[in-house]
Amino acid sequence: MPAKAKEISPGYVLAQVEKDSLFPFYLFYGENQFLLEKTINKIKKIIPDDLRDLNQQIFYGDEIKSDFARIIDAARSIPFICKQRLIIVRRADSLSASAQQGLVSYIDNPSLSTCIIFVAFKPDFRKKLYSAIKNKGRAVNFKEIYDNQIPAWIKKTARKTGFDITDNACVFLHQIAGNNLSEVANELDKLFIRYGNKTTIGTKEVQEVVASSRNYTIFELIDEVSSKHVNRAMIILDRFLQQEGVEGSLQVLGMLIRQIKLIGWAKSLMSEGLPADSKHLKVHPFVVKKIIQQSKKWQTEEIEQALTFLYLADKAIKSGSKGDVVIENVVSMLCRSYYPK
Repeated sequence: MPAKAKEISPGYVLAQVEKDSLFPFYLFYGENQFLLEKTINKIKKIIPDDLRDLNQQIFYGDEIKSDFARIIDAARSIPFICKQRLIIVRRADSLSASAQQGLVSYIDNPSLSTCIIFVAFKPDFRKKLYSAIKNKGRAVNFKEIYDNQIPAWIKKTARKTGFDITDNACVFLHQIAGNNLSEVANELDKLFIRYGNKTTIGTKEVQEVVASSRNYTIFELIDEVSSKHVNRAMIILDRFLQQEGVEGSLQVLGMLIRQIKLIGWAKSLMSEGLPADSKHLKVHPFVVKKIIQQSKKWQTEEIEQALTFLYLADKAIKSGSKGDVVIENVVSMLCRSYYPK
């Protein structure tokens, strides 16, 4: 039985960029869109700016549909005063079955002077194109990093930006900015612009630059709901929706589902005599303490009811119900432990 093909890491691809030795094709996919796009931007730089229009093309799977010959014709073209052409096929999971089949034939005999990057959010590896790329060891999974890894990511990214930041400030920034790495990186840029010459950034500096420019964070809202503080939760929700608009409703819903699952997981671990710690819950120790405290306010049966209710609310919003109205009802009912049948 042949050995199972291994996925390659984003770090491996970046190392290839540094060595100027890219493969003829890749499949980029996964939830960490920030790192995915950052990697694509690094690859784009292999082509000089003044030659990019002649040696780089972007296609979209839902626009190409069955006309895959356009991609292959571009890939077979000779690069102009460059070592390699670059082709990016975005929304590749929207390519038709015939297009995928045609592209399978291409990757069996690719042009060595072209690098094609197929970008898909969640490819179906039962389909020939994706399975063929994966079997050749060219699939790159950009995995979302765990909550407890984000403070370390902040510290590492800050150093690359040009400054040091304390551990407590990393945790504080994470709590304020959330899990969106793009937003966290943007806040780090603001800190560097303001305090670039300062040796080490602490919580005071994060408070001055980041916290003072925001109203309420989604983490504050989730904490209040998880602690069943209905009045404060409703006030924060109102402010949050003013800040974030319609998209804020689904964002809150997704975070609530995650938080209730964590509370349920913590209760389950403790009931089995296992530690509800950072290792098991895969969140920062600072967050673990909150979850354990919040879990005391939730019964196991209630957690199951809450999750069912949240999934129904998610379906309602995606079916066209007004997000702000749905999420206001959700927050009120979760805080009051009331779940209508």
